[in-house]
Amino acid sequence: MLYILDGSNAPVPCKKLETWAKWRRSHSEVLAFDEAGEAMVKTVFLGVDVQLDDGPPVTFNSEVFLAIDHRKHQRALESRFYETYNEAMVGHLALVAAFGKVAGIIMGDKG
Repeated sequence: MLYILDGSNAPVPCKKLETWAKWRRSHSEVLAFDEAGEAMVKTVFLGVDVQLDDGPPVTFNSEVFLAIDHRKHQRALESRFYETYNEAMVGHLALVAAFGKVAGIIMGDKG
């Protein structure tokens, strides 16, 4: 099933491919992007339901990559999926905090 976001960032089903494609062209899929030490954390709205079982649609994803060269295809160090925008934003911040803390430990920061 295809989804677009409403005004409150809730995913709503979109039955027409043309409507979905037009919405996607006019909206960024990237909801948040941060660097955490040597890692980049990116959270996106997928626009499709990736739920493998019965249940609410899973349409948001956060991934962590090494910040070596963002132009090259890299395998994600970590990937998490979410059902709601709020879950995705909380998850994004948790990944930034976690990978920032790991970078601090590796680089010898005491804080």
